[in-house]
Amino acid sequence: MPSTDPLFSHLTELQRDAFTELVNIATGRVALYLEALTNHPIHLTVPEVHLTQLDNLITKLEKKLNSPLALVRQSIAGSITGEVLFLLEFTNAANLNVILTGHPPLQRERFDSSTRDVITEVGNLLLTNCLSLLGEVLDIHVLFFPPRLRFIPYDASINTLQPKKINSDEHIYALITDITFSQDQHVVSSQVVITLNESSLKTLFTAISKYE
Repeated sequence: MPSTDPLFSHLTELQRDAFTELVNIATGRVALYLEALTNHPIHLTVPEVHLTQLDNLITKLEKKLNSPLALVRQSIAGSITGEVLFLLEFTNAANLNVILTGHPPLQRERFDSSTRDVITEVGNLLLTNCLSLLGEVLDIHVLFFPPRLRFIPYDASINTLQPKKINSDEHIYALITDITFSQDQHVVSSQVVITLNESSLKTLFTAISKYE
């Protein structure tokens, strides 16, 4: 466990603007992809970005979670080490499946094979775009690995969000982006979460500070 107080508590205006722009570009690319597949427009809201400690995020999710949770996770290495996650509660995952496949909404809170494929495809596309832009725009070395799909029952602990390969002697932060997109009456609310230890977050903030 960390023996010191957290080094970071919030994002500066520059940091927030930088991450918002990066995620905005990434989600825009995903929206174009979905529009091309479905031949219908996709509407996006402006992403909302905030920073917290990972333990706080886990506690908050456990309190409000009332349906199964799907997550796509990718490990990252290089100049920064951690994980990036795409989180969807069941209703939002079902709506995503309707948008992409045109299949009727799921009647049971169970992720069928079609929904699993859709979550993996969209999550992989979104996370890969986010990480690629992070490396390109901020000029840092980012390696990322194949995504993994995981499902968590609504009544289970979500401590599985804890990354396994991050130095546990440091505070672990969650850089959270709330993303909402829709098509017709189908709304998909999701989160992209980048989990980093203090050293990696400092590297990221240093890269952003060059644009001041």
